[in-house]
Amino acid sequence: MAPVFLPLQNFGFAYLYGSLAMQNIRFLLVDPGDVFPAVLLIFLAVVVVISIPRIARQVRHARRYANQNDALIAG
Repeated sequence: MAPVFLPLQNFGFAYLYGSLAMQNIRFLLVDPGDVFPAVLLIFLAVVVVISIPRIARQVRHARRYANQNDALIAG
Protein backbone atom coordinates (compact mmCIF):
# COMPACT_ATOMS: atom_id res chain seq x y z
CA MET A 1 0.00 0.00 0.00
CA ALA A 2 2.85 2.37 0.71
CA PRO A 3 3.97 2.48 -2.96
CA VAL A 4 0.48 3.78 -3.74
CA PHE A 5 0.05 6.22 -0.84
CA LEU A 6 3.51 7.80 -0.78
CA PRO A 7 3.26 9.38 -4.27
CA LEU A 8 -0.14 10.78 -3.25
CA GLN A 9 1.50 12.14 -0.12
CA ASN A 10 4.10 13.81 -2.37
CA PHE A 11 1.35 15.47 -4.38
CA GLY A 12 -0.35 16.74 -1.23
CA PHE A 13 2.98 17.96 0.08
CA ALA A 14 3.72 19.83 -3.16
CA TYR A 15 0.20 21.31 -3.30
CA LEU A 16 0.32 22.52 0.30
CA TYR A 17 3.75 24.12 0.09
CA GLY A 18 3.07 25.52 -3.37
CA SER A 19 -0.06 27.25 -2.16
CA LEU A 20 1.71 28.61 0.91
CA ALA A 21 4.55 29.88 -1.27
CA MET A 22 2.16 31.58 -3.71
CA GLN A 23 0.29 33.27 -0.88
CA ASN A 24 3.53 34.62 0.60
CA ILE A 25 4.82 35.74 -2.79
CA ARG A 26 1.59 37.74 -3.17
CA PHE A 27 2.17 39.33 0.25
CA LEU A 28 5.73 40.23 -0.77
CA LEU A 29 4.52 41.87 -3.97
CA VAL A 30 1.90 43.92 -2.09
CA ASP A 31 4.19 44.98 0.78
CA PRO A 32 7.87 44.48 -0.13
CA GLY A 33 9.04 45.85 3.24
CA ASP A 34 7.43 43.03 5.25
CA VAL A 35 10.03 40.54 6.47
CA PHE A 36 7.78 37.70 7.66
CA PRO A 37 6.71 36.41 4.20
CA ALA A 38 10.33 36.40 3.03
CA VAL A 39 11.45 34.45 6.10
CA LEU A 40 8.57 32.02 5.66
CA LEU A 41 9.44 31.50 1.99
CA ILE A 42 13.03 30.72 2.92
CA PHE A 43 11.83 28.30 5.60
CA LEU A 44 9.48 26.59 3.11
CA ALA A 45 12.29 26.25 0.59
CA VAL A 46 14.57 24.65 3.20
CA VAL A 47 11.83 22.22 4.25
CA VAL A 48 11.19 21.24 0.64
CA VAL A 49 14.88 20.76 -0.13
CA ILE A 50 15.27 18.52 2.93
CA SER A 51 12.00 16.62 2.53
CA ILE A 52 12.05 15.72 -1.18
CA PRO A 53 15.04 13.33 -1.00
CA ARG A 54 13.65 11.79 2.20
CA ILE A 55 10.23 11.13 0.67
CA ALA A 56 11.79 9.86 -2.57
CA ARG A 57 13.88 7.41 -0.52
CA GLN A 58 10.73 6.21 1.28
CA VAL A 59 8.98 5.59 -2.05
CA ARG A 60 12.02 3.70 -3.36
CA HIS A 61 12.20 1.52 -0.24
CA ALA A 62 8.46 0.83 -0.29
CA ARG A 63 8.58 -0.22 -3.95
CA ARG A 64 11.61 -2.42 -3.34
CA TYR A 65 9.90 -4.06 -0.35
CA ALA A 66 6.71 -4.62 -2.36
CA ASN A 67 8.68 -6.22 -5.20
CA GLN A 68 10.71 -8.48 -2.90
CA ASN A 69 7.74 -9.58 -0.76
CA ASP A 70 5.12 -9.91 -3.47
CA ALA A 71 3.74 -13.18 -2.11
CA LEU A 72 3.42 -11.78 1.42
CA ILE A 73 1.49 -8.73 0.24
CA ALA A 74 -0.86 -10.68 -2.06
CA GLY A 75 -1.83 -12.98 0.82
